[in-house]
Amino acid sequence: MPHETSSHETAPHDPHHHGGQEEEAKAFAIDYRKLWETTKKFLWVIILYIIAAVVGAVVYLSNATPIYRSFAKIKVEQRVMAATPNVTGSSLEEDLRGLEMLQTIQLGFVSRSLMQRMVERLNLAKRQDFVRSTGLEIDSEQENFVIYMLGNTKTELIQGTRLLTVSFEHPDPQVAQEMVNSLIREYVALEGEQRLTAASVNLSYLIEEKKSLEDKLEQSRKKLIEYTRKLGSISVDGEMNIIASQLIELNSRLAVAKAERIKFESDYEQIQAKKGNPAALLEIASVAQLPEVANLRNQINSLTTEISKTQQRYRAGNPATQQLESQLGSTREALDAELLRAPETLAQTLDVARRTEAALQKATDEQEKRVIETKALSIESDKLKGEIDADNISYQAVLRKLNEETSQARSQPVFIQVVDSASPAFRVKPQPVQTFAVALFGAIFASGLTILVLAGLDTSFKSVDDLEATLGLQVAAAIPMYETKLGKENSEGSRAAIPLRDDPYSAASEAYRTLRASLMLSEDESHRILVTSAVPEEGKSTTSLNLAVAMAGRGARTLLVEADLRKPVFEERLFGTQGKRGLADYLSDKADFHAVLQPTNIENLTLVSAGKVSKNSGELVLRRQRVEKFFELASKEFDQIIVDSAPLLAVSDTLTLAKQFKIIALVVRSHRTPRRLVRRAVDLLKRVKRRPSAVALSAVPPGSDYYYYGYSQNGRAYGAERQPAAGQEDKG
Repeated sequence: MPHETSSHETAPHDPHHHGGQEEEAKAFAIDYRKLWETTKKFLWVIILYIIAAVVGAVVYLSNATPIYRSFAKIKVEQRVMAATPNVTGSSLEEDLRGLEMLQTIQLGFVSRSLMQRMVERLNLAKRQDFVRSTGLEIDSEQENFVIYMLGNTKTELIQGTRLLTVSFEHPDPQVAQEMVNSLIREYVALEGEQRLTAASVNLSYLIEEKKSLEDKLEQSRKKLIEYTRKLGSISVDGEMNIIASQLIELNSRLAVAKAERIKFESDYEQIQAKKGNPAALLEIASVAQLPEVANLRNQINSLTTEISKTQQRYRAGNPATQQLESQLGSTREALDAELLRAPETLAQTLDVARRTEAALQKATDEQEKRVIETKALSIESDKLKGEIDADNISYQAVLRKLNEETSQARSQPVFIQVVDSASPAFRVKPQPVQTFAVALFGAIFASGLTILVLAGLDTSFKSVDDLEATLGLQVAAAIPMYETKLGKENSEGSRAAIPLRDDPYSAASEAYRTLRASLMLSEDESHRILVTSAVPEEGKSTTSLNLAVAMAGRGARTLLVEADLRKPVFEERLFGTQGKRGLADYLSDKADFHAVLQPTNIENLTLVSAGKVSKNSGELVLRRQRVEKFFELASKEFDQIIVDSAPLLAVSDTLTLAKQFKIIALVVRSHRTPRRLVRRAVDLLKRVKRRPSAVALSAVPPGSDYYYYGYSQNGRAYGAERQPAAGQEDKG
């Protein structure tokens, strides 16, 4: 007996070990295997789009009008120099224009004004050779030709140089070459005309501005002359300097007079205190400095010296000495008399000093007033001079600008030189390589979007994980896809491919053994198993047949019951015939239990087919007593009973039978059955208080389910390479 094994094993692990990191890694992981499976599934979409793209590209290349391009290369020179160079000797204005000039000229070649000039000068609206194959018509609106010219003219700036390429595309190569030469010629002419027009406008404006500033400057000068005449002084500043110097001199003299007056007042107070005391009065500086006092003191000093000399020469009592002494006494008396008159003299001197100080103070005040008045006059004068200076600066600036504009108007600031004249036109559209590349890229992109849409619309189950996570049920087995029908009848007349009989070591055989093991290990211990599906074409009957063969293969007496009375298939698959008595005959009391049993060529396997199909076949399963009696009799003679029922959503037969079973196997076809239908089927079973004991995922594409690592890539079971190969090769 073949070794029974589960579909997969789960390695023991700590559920809390790095749980957060694993969930985060899964959230951002890309399932490349699933992506590859989806791509393989919809490979026909990619192929279809590629074929359509290739066909479209071929049709386009065959019917597209060839387009030719001609181009010329021009060099741009600048002759405008700024009025004031910078410290390096170059012109800042010239540098800035040089950076923008090429782009300006580049845009000028694709300007609407130039295209209108081209259409008019070359009379393009009436040229048959220009209109041919362009979609334009003779004598159509000028705007249509302008738009065509703009769309087919291109300019390109060669970086790091002063070179520009001008190109034009047209179905006629001669026309394309002609248009390039005409574009350069007409641009130069148009630029010259525009420059002259702009220069004439600027010159007119500058001339008017110059005349206006001249008149304004003249008026400002007249105002200053009139003010000077009214002031009575040619130069307010010169007069201000004279008055200021006079004020300084008066202030100096006033200070000296004030010092003398203070000194005389101090001495006069001392004289009043020492009045009548000649010796004390002589100690006062002002008294001692009086001319009369100073003269008498000098005479006394001279007589004293003469007396001293006479006494040394003559004896005492000498008449000469006596005469000198008499003169000395008279002089001293005169000095004392003069000192006594000093207060009166000093009072007169003090009065003179006071009058002098007052006169100087008055003159100083008048001079200061005059200074203030003169300053007020200078403010108006400075204002008039400022207006003259400002008007003069504006006038000089306009004059310089006028000279510059006049100079530029006489010269050509930008000079265009043709480096390479228009080349012979060459074909640029359509390009086969580029066309096919774009078509293939578009096909791949469109097919990718289509696959995404189809994959989004496909809500079927793709893997065991997907099914278990959605339904919350255990997937007992994943059955690989294989051909369920033989090419011809075998020796027993069977046309059904039964892997466990035809190729025991195939992957499908191992999958059915896994399903058998899972159901036998179910917690619901029962020898009766109901096999159903949500909708038809799920592989339910195929699974029932092979599960029954698997049960029989382990030596158990197995009964396969076809309870799908509306669409029987087992007789034809196993015997190649129809019409034998079966379950319908038993339930309708037309045959007893043993009469409907059909032995098969598979050891330990007996079949009860659906029997004769009638209009009320679906009502027969409602005969509860006959159904219970049938399973009671079957349980006595067989170890395992496998019942193939109708789809749950198609008819209600299965819900009636489900109450008789504890083990229910639900078959779901991978990549086909919508999720909502499977959920609906499970909900229906829950309403009769039943739930699927296990789920079988059928028709799994080869290599798509990584759970079945025990199967090799060629559809053989683990270790099958050491067993003799079957004569029949499975496609799964």
